[in-house]
Amino acid sequence: KVFEYILPGGWARFVEEGYCTRLDLAVDVEGVRLGEFLVYWPGMRRSRQFFGSGKVLEDTMLRTYEIGKYGGDRYLVVYDKKRQQMKKQGVHVEKEGGENELTRFEVRVRPCTKWSEVTAINNIFSEIKVSSLAAFTSNNDKRFARFLRICQIDGAQNALLMYEDKDRELFRSRLVLAKTPWWSPDSIWKEFKPALFDHLKS
Repeated sequence: KVFEYILPGGWARFVEEGYCTRLDLAVDVEGVRLGEFLVYWPGMRRSRQFFGSGKVLEDTMLRTYEIGKYGGDRYLVVYDKKRQQMKKQGVHVEKEGGENELTRFEVRVRPCTKWSEVTAINNIFSEIKVSSLAAFTSNNDKRFARFLRICQIDGAQNALLMYEDKDRELFRSRLVLAKTPWWSPDSIWKEFKPALFDHLKS
């Protein structure tokens, strides 16, 4: 209604001529905690991670994990949404974990394209990979255990680049085999596409 009032041509003109410079897409996953899985984006490096104390790279409960450059064309932040909500409500959180865990995957892209062409963008979630750390607990390979540790500290992309091609392919295949059953990019995008189309109705 605001666009219809202030813009000559109204909403229809905005859809036809407007440009989308930034698009934020968020998915909340219930029942999982950030420290229980390894998230990576092939070709994208981890940028920052923050822990319970507020310090960076401290071996405590992981709160926020970022991949990509903040303010860049593609950026992913994964964080403890439940804890954020409780802090906003002024609730003091003493214990770690607990029931009703809620983890948010928030993707920020800068398509710089016409708003009418936004629905043609590819499924950005399909590029993000998520592996369960529990799937590796029975693995006695110390080299792979070191690789996982580097992944947690420096990100999977950086960790893979530290190894020769043979080891890199082996480790990458293990990450793929350990993919979590609850991360389904196709199902996620199936929900987002109609929402994008609804916004483009003139």
